[in-house]
Amino acid sequence: MTIFVRPEGRMDTIPSLFHMRKTITTKCLAFLCTTAAFLLAGAPALRAQGSGESGRESVSAGGFFSPSAVGFSASMPSRDGDLLHEIRILADLDGVLTGSEDIPGIKGTYLLPYVVKSAVSRKGYAFRVVAGPGISGGYVRDRGKGYGAVFCVCGTFGMDFILRSGVTLSWGMTTELGAHLDYKNRYNSTLTLYKNGLLNTVYPSVSIKYRFR
Repeated sequence: MTIFVRPEGRMDTIPSLFHMRKTITTKCLAFLCTTAAFLLAGAPALRAQGSGESGRESVSAGGFFSPSAVGFSASMPSRDGDLLHEIRILADLDGVLTGSEDIPGIKGTYLLPYVVKSAVSRKGYAFRVVAGPGISGGYVRDRGKGYGAVFCVCGTFGMDFILRSGVTLSWGMTTELGAHLDYKNRYNSTLTLYKNGLLNTVYPSVSIKYRFR
């Protein structure tokens, strides 16, 4: 295995980067599995909801919040309600929250999550589990590197709580696999694995969207 040593002598390899967040990843996955299992199998007030009922929802839009990015999110279900089309316009916060950077990057994401499971209570409150692929691109930093273009394929998993008030609360996790181009000039640029796309998987996101009927 190739090991790159930075000037300060710190090893920077993909295994070592994942090891830094191993404990956080384990706890997040345990919480995710426990919550999903409880909501899907342990709530007697829920009954099965057909895909057509999910499709009654129209376009929804609102804010997206995560330790790694904040911004705007909008989604629209397909006619049969079996999948969603989601667009995110985000400010990438790499280095901003720690104070090492002043200006965030910018990123756009398109996701196509499928409705894996859905249910509705007798009072009309709905819940669904979604998962699916997507793509993303933008102009961001990556673990100490300068601004550069990034292109990724994505995978997302989440849970939506659809309230009768017209508000949808969402919780999810998204991972990105792609390349980051650190462009300095026409003779000096590097194309590397976009590490933040993998490491930021452990950061959950929350979105609050209003449904336009």
